[in-house]
Amino acid sequence: MSYNYNQLIIGNPIKTPLTREIPMVVYGRYLVDITDIEIGGVILEVDTNTLKRNVHEHTGGLAVDSGTTYTYFPQVVHSTFVAAIKNPIDHSSLDRSYRYPGMLCYNGLFRRDLRRFPLVRFWFGKLAYMEFRTNSLFQQLKDEVFCLAFMPSDDDNKNFDFGLLGIMMQQGYYISYNLEASTLSFETMDCSAIEEDIHDEL
Repeated sequence: MSYNYNQLIIGNPIKTPLTREIPMVVYGRYLVDITDIEIGGVILEVDTNTLKRNVHEHTGGLAVDSGTTYTYFPQVVHSTFVAAIKNPIDHSSLDRSYRYPGMLCYNGLFRRDLRRFPLVRFWFGKLAYMEFRTNSLFQQLKDEVFCLAFMPSDDDNKNFDFGLLGIMMQQGYYISYNLEASTLSFETMDCSAIEEDIHDEL
């Protein structure tokens, strides 16, 4: 199927007033810097230096990866982030009897049970941020089990010293790379257009 919103543009980028452009480092991957993480309007007290690229030591930063499903944070950031995510959920009656290695999971349906879950924002400087809702943060693993789509990047199975922004958190955004200017641009997608096209196809 082909949709109007599904486009590959090579050459001069198309920009609108909603487009946000941030610096990017290309070092085998496309890496950007996260300056702050916000949940429900509150900035987390976490050391985000591991999510900023050190061009001298070739460490840190957040890689925007189209081949990875989940998002990965270094443990020092991951543990604080997960604790902040758990806080509003643990005030509900959701059960955590299901266990999946390395992931925070609950029994239930996230679309039904997390309707009032706060917005999450990743800040890239003072003016640019990506905003995420539950469909970008959680995955319905089974009929009555959902999990936070985040894992630590430096555990026994994974061992890299930077973060990864997986495709689940990229959904709902147009993302473009300017290799000459070393910038990454993103813009919120009009998802209502997608839903209308899918409905027409059905």
